[in-house]
This record gives sequence, structure tokens and C-alpha cells, in this order.
Amino acid sequence: MRGLMDRIVEGESDIDFELKKIGAAHATLNEEYGMGTRELEHFGEILVDSFYKLDGIRQSKETSKAWRVLIASIIDNVRVGFDTELRAQRRKSSFTAIPRNSSRRRSMPSPRKLSTSLTVDCSVSRKLSHI
Repeated sequence: MRGLMDRIVEGESDIDFELKKIGAAHATLNEEYGMGTRELEHFGEILVDSFYKLDGIRQSKETSKAWRVLIASIIDNVRVGFDTELRAQRRKSSFTAIPRNSSRRRSMPSPRKLSTSLTVDCSVSRKLSHI
């Protein structure tokens, strides 16, 4: 985690992609443990609380605000990767999930015949002012 924070503070250009990959890697925790975006948000709050306990950050409002914004950005990128991978897994499972004993329709339905016996009485009309 410290190495990652160092890279973020140094401003590496591909760090957003790296954070999204981290989020995508954690998407498996959703199925195994029920972890979702709520837990990611809670993790962000824990990070903010941990940083606020440090002396240099707690003493300066500007510094604490900067760290809060930075951590929010980190969690947002992780969440995007998490959500994207989760949607991909759900799409993939919905395509591969075919019921085993389902009876598939093997023929095309016959085209519907139009009824010629239906007639419409157009003589009934009302003006909106009479309603």
C-alpha cells in the first residue's frame, strides 16, 4: 500500500489504470463474501480516518482536505474497476447460463394472420369540449 501511495503522490501517469485493475481484481470478493461498493466506500472512510490521525495532516486544514480529495479519487478509480469487472462477470454468466432441461423452440413461429372481420365504427366522435 505504501508503494502505491508513493506512486500516486509522485503523479505517475498510468496510476488510474493501476487503481482500476486493483478494483477489478477485488470483484471476485463480491460473489465469495458479498463485498460491494458500500464496503469500498467504508474502506475509503477508514483511510481518511487513519490519515487524519497523523500529526502533520491533522494540524493543517488544507492538507487534510487535499488528502481527503486524493483518497476519494483513489476509491473512485478502484470502484470503477470493481463495478466494471462485476458487470462483465454478470454479463458473462448470463450468456453462459442455459437451463439444462429447457425445451428450446427449434422452429420459427408461423406469421400471424390479420383479421379482416374487424371493423371500426368511425361515426362515433366527440369534441373535447363535450367531455
